[in-house]
Amino acid sequence: MSMSDVNDIALELTASARECGMWISGDGRVGEADLAALLGFSSKSLANMRSAGEAPPSYKLGGQGHRVTYRLTDVAAWIEDKRQNDSI
Repeated sequence: MSMSDVNDIALELTASARECGMWISGDGRVGEADLAALLGFSSKSLANMRSAGEAPPSYKLGGQGHRVTYRLTDVAAWIEDKRQNDSI
């Protein structure tokens, strides 16, 4: 996996999120609904993928039942890995 490709994808995701007016944390995380929209999934599909261990790494803010977020650099690495393995 090329770090250059991952960085390019992360920049594209960040630009798209900003263009859509999505919340982005200081360390580059977005909420689950926003990430689902960026990837073209429903929020429920992304949540199901997360539960099955098939989604990018996620972070829970505030413990159980609170906001789930995803770091865009992790998502970019996940996309590049899936692209190389033709499994998205």
